[in-house]
Amino acid sequence: WITAYKKEHPSVRVEFKGHDYYSICPSFTLQDAQHRYCGIRCDETGCSDCIRLQGTQHAYLDHDNAEKFSITAWRKMWNSFLVNTVDVLEVFSPSSQKIFQQAYPGVANKLKLVPHKILSFDCCNVAILGHSYIHKGSEIVRKLCAYLDENQIEDMRLYMFGWNVGVLQYTRGL
Repeated sequence: WITAYKKEHPSVRVEFKGHDYYSICPSFTLQDAQHRYCGIRCDETGCSDCIRLQGTQHAYLDHDNAEKFSITAWRKMWNSFLVNTVDVLEVFSPSSQKIFQQAYPGVANKLKLVPHKILSFDCCNVAILGHSYIHKGSEIVRKLCAYLDENQIEDMRLYMFGWNVGVLQYTRGL
């Protein structure tokens, strides 16, 4: 629909925000079937098997589409949209810029790095929104809690809004 609209209205500017990686993989956190970051290194068979193993739990496709999934067709569709329709592909970190360039080399000239602004602070409050699962970084949060405790870091507080899968323990909050 966006592509058709842009063809009819060529002066319309289309900006795509690369907040997640759904345009790269239906497992938009780029987690493989073992819940590890895949680094988009898979070949066609590896990606398709990974999506089938994940089912609809971590890959956002309905069951029928997951069964006949093709990463080649997925990326071809998204590449066409990003190259032919999008004017600016805005990313927020050098690592996300690298990931998009790796998946879609043809969009390099459309990538715009716009880092989130971080203001100076005396105390850092971190809110964890949503349920905590391994594919959403629960192990990273667990390691962060241990690090903060072990190093007695007092100027950072974590707040969790959601269900905690497994028990995260942190002596100064959570």
